[in-house]
Amino acid sequence: HHQSSYCKLLWTWDIPDSQSWPCCTDGRIWQSGNCSYFILLPVAFQTPLYTFNGETLPAISASASKDKSGAVHISMVNVDAKKTNKIEIDVKDLGVKNFTGTILTSPKLQDYNSFENPNKIIPTVFKGFENKKGKLEITIPPFSVVVLEGI
Repeated sequence: HHQSSYCKLLWTWDIPDSQSWPCCTDGRIWQSGNCSYFILLPVAFQTPLYTFNGETLPAISASASKDKSGAVHISMVNVDAKKTNKIEIDVKDLGVKNFTGTILTSPKLQDYNSFENPNKIIPTVFKGFENKKGKLEITIPPFSVVVLEGI
């Protein structure tokens, strides 16, 4: 079972704004004390479905952004606690060739950071992806968050 999903690429850059409102109008978002403009670009990918307690939802969620320096960030979450899932995202129109990855995961779902053990779960290098002619093939481990950065 697969479901078509769309990863909306969010391109942002900070525009100083003299207003001190916690929200913006006219297609802008509030970010770091400034209003930022953004353009959404759809990127299609197939996501497997995850079923738990009779509820079905996409196993993979993804979002992406481009910062003011031009770096592209693609964030993905695999909510399936037992299964590694693979997706492919077309990135050839972004003009990005080199990606690095970071992952946040733990062997046990019950693991958490605490004051006594603040580094139980820490970001580590992620290499479970390949850029093949502008298509990112990504293997996302169970119950993990993966962020790819492309420059």
